[in-house]
Amino acid sequence: DLRNSGYLTDEVQYQVDHGAGTFSYAKTLPAAQPGDTITYLKETEGNPVTLTLDYNDGAIANSTYTVASGTEITLPAPTRAGYTFKGWSDGTNTYGAGASYGVKATVTLTAQWSANATPVPTPEQFDVAVADVQNGAVELSAKTAKEGQKVTVTVTPDLGWELAQLTVADEDGDALELTENADGTYSFTMPAGDVTVHASFADAWENPFTDVSGEDWFYGEVRMANLLDLMKGYDDTTLFGPDDGLMREQAATVMWNLMGAGDVSRPEAPQADVDQSQWYAPYVNWAVDSKVMDGYSEDDFGVGDSLTREQFAAVVAKAVGADVDSADQAALGAFPDADGVSGWARATMAWAVEAGVLNGVGTEDGSRELQATRELTRAEMATMMVNAIEVGVLDFGA
Repeated sequence: DLRNSGYLTDEVQYQVDHGAGTFSYAKTLPAAQPGDTITYLKETEGNPVTLTLDYNDGAIANSTYTVASGTEITLPAPTRAGYTFKGWSDGTNTYGAGASYGVKATVTLTAQWSANATPVPTPEQFDVAVADVQNGAVELSAKTAKEGQKVTVTVTPDLGWELAQLTVADEDGDALELTENADGTYSFTMPAGDVTVHASFADAWENPFTDVSGEDWFYGEVRMANLLDLMKGYDDTTLFGPDDGLMREQAATVMWNLMGAGDVSRPEAPQADVDQSQWYAPYVNWAVDSKVMDGYSEDDFGVGDSLTREQFAAVVAKAVGADVDSADQAALGAFPDADGVSGWARATMAWAVEAGVLNGVGTEDGSRELQATRELTRAEMATMMVNAIEVGVLDFGA
């Protein structure tokens, strides 16, 4: 402290006590650092006043100015980890950093702080994948999930299939614990890593036909036609009759099963060969009234007659109101027997090929033929019906 040492010139006006016996001196008012005490060295008119800056953080020492009344002090801008400085308050007013504050009386200005929002860490998300699934579908409540999150698995078998096995494997291939819920779904708790859901399905169709086996080319189509209640076997037998010709009244029944099931109120068909006492009468009545099938004439429906492949293509086209005239008949050129298609049926057969309803008959040399005028077998009708449903030409349940 050199205030009374005689070493200070008259130009020196301020002493800065930095603490620990360290002092500095200045001609003009310096900015106090935390913990500094600044004292005006000259005599004043009246008593000096003191400004204390309380940093209000529990760590930094206050700064103190002892100066002449009316001295203007530029207020500092302190910093504090995790907080935003809001200003200096005297209990009534708040002054911003950089403001010029006139000290007229002894006062304490206290730093005001607002805590910064602490960012909430985002939990790591892990992938939930589904392995390739056949004969059913698997849906997940989430495709990504954090550790500990519950994930729900919904399994929907295709028609005629049932769930055989469902597993959820972690990154190491180890199976996770699965819980079967009351609503038929399954759930598991997400680990700290990716998982894969595996589902397999088993054939649930109980084959009622002794003349249809899994080795037959038509097994899948007959299976589906039976599951959809489109085609059944012969009454009081275990026979489907896959190679038997399809009668016109049988075709009417199949179309009714798909498009008119339950509708038995149609007027009687006008054709004389439709015996209203026979089993087929409601179905033929519906087919004729709905214009799905025409008879040969006003008097002859053709009960008992076989239906050809091109005739049944025409039945499907009529049923869906297809614009067969817009079909590109060049599509028939892919079949070596295209010239055998009846003239009246060429547009219809072209439409059936383009739409995917009819794919031709495989031959020994690997080619495919239309065989348009050959009678349609029951297995072939099952195939054409299923094809039409799968490609969206026929709407099951419509």
